[in-house]
Amino acid sequence: MSTSPVSTVSAVCMSWVADAPDAPQQLLREEPQSRALLYAARAGNREAFGDLVTLHHRVVFRTALAVLGSREEAEDATQDAFVTAWQKLGGFRGDATFRT
Repeated sequence: MSTSPVSTVSAVCMSWVADAPDAPQQLLREEPQSRALLYAARAGNREAFGDLVTLHHRVVFRTALAVLGSREEAEDATQDAFVTAWQKLGGFRGDATFRT
């Protein structure tokens, strides 16, 4: 049985977070898996960010669909949200969870 990419990256990153004295304290609000991926993504790891997208895509899409009512518009809004998140990840303070 193979391990999912999310699980693999998460396991590797968890050790980074545990030993990272410079990790923002607000990131501690995140679930351990998201926290590890966020820390790695903030360090420039695109694969970790891709795993964050995989973890949160469904809830973001469903929220956009509920608001917009159109599958096509919801897909566009979801993509835009994640592109913006990637562009602004360096300034993410963790006042809210990544999902929100």
